[in-house]
Amino acid sequence: MKRCTSCIMPYSVPGITFDEEGVCSLCRSYIPHTPLGEESLRQLLSSHGPGAKGYDSIVPLSGGRDSTYVLYLAKSELGLNPLAVNFDGEFRDSQAVVNMENACRALGVDLLVVRSRHDVAAKIVKANIKTAINLGLPSLIMAMCRQCSYGYTSVAYREAERNEAPFILWGTSSAESTERLQATMWENRLPSGWRRIRSINFYRTEYYCLRQRLEFSVSGNPRLSRRDPRLRNPRIHEIKVFDYLPWDRRRIKDTIIGELGWVKPPSRISTWRTDCLLHELVNFLFVKSVGCTKDCLGYCNMVNAGQMSRDEALQQEEAALSAIRWERMAFLLEHYVGLSPRDIERINVMQSQSPYPER
Repeated sequence: MKRCTSCIMPYSVPGITFDEEGVCSLCRSYIPHTPLGEESLRQLLSSHGPGAKGYDSIVPLSGGRDSTYVLYLAKSELGLNPLAVNFDGEFRDSQAVVNMENACRALGVDLLVVRSRHDVAAKIVKANIKTAINLGLPSLIMAMCRQCSYGYTSVAYREAERNEAPFILWGTSSAESTERLQATMWENRLPSGWRRIRSINFYRTEYYCLRQRLEFSVSGNPRLSRRDPRLRNPRIHEIKVFDYLPWDRRRIKDTIIGELGWVKPPSRISTWRTDCLLHELVNFLFVKSVGCTKDCLGYCNMVNAGQMSRDEALQQEEAALSAIRWERMAFLLEHYVGLSPRDIERINVMQSQSPYPER
């Protein structure tokens, strides 16, 4: 497969252009991120005291690499008393659960796990996938994350308000962000919304999403909105920790493994995005749609950020491509998502017609 000569972006990814030297538009437009600095972060954190229940911060924790490291920073480096809050999106990797529990135990941090009383997250995924089956592989990719996009955020906001904690510490970083690139990729490739509303499963999805919003409502947000919640409480401040501190991939891995006993799930190639079983499906569908995993887009960012060599990125991507098998995806769709054999076979027909065969 032909790839960017600077990162590992394949020529098959839509919306990406290449110059005469074979360098992709992602590399050409890359702007290095300059952190605001630890002193600025400490000054901000010192501006407020603990909340009503003694917690001075909320750390949304998934058991993945970056959120675990942010919890470590909050407790061990910044001297905070955080409450770790996990949204159980009903597709958690068992190793991620163990990683969360071990990290909180090692740090002496309280862990709160919040799950829908009605198991609506799994119902949203199932109905959303059934809606997308008629719409193509890109639509199937978009069907995987809606329940957590709302749930993960709303639970963090609700617990910050409930505990009067002045800060929410997020572990997102520009080095790993792929949202803008994905918006370019899928532009004009997703079907019209009119096709979606012809499916009864579209209305099932909306019904279950409404139930989720009612169960995890956030103050100041309309309950009938289809958008993710926004923080309306002026007494609570959201902080993206890696806007202030350098995102150092090697240091993050060494710290959480050495200090907290963090373990990468044995079935995963990368330590990135190991907290959700659905990510395996997303990677598979990405490969079938554009010829690379979703992780590959992050690797390209990491190469540009100097956090990963091109050779290492290519090695991890090639290993992931070699490990992808339809049998594993069919197992996840049947035993975790709960699709019928008929629906699984329809997805199988779609993926088998892809121009990117399994290796």
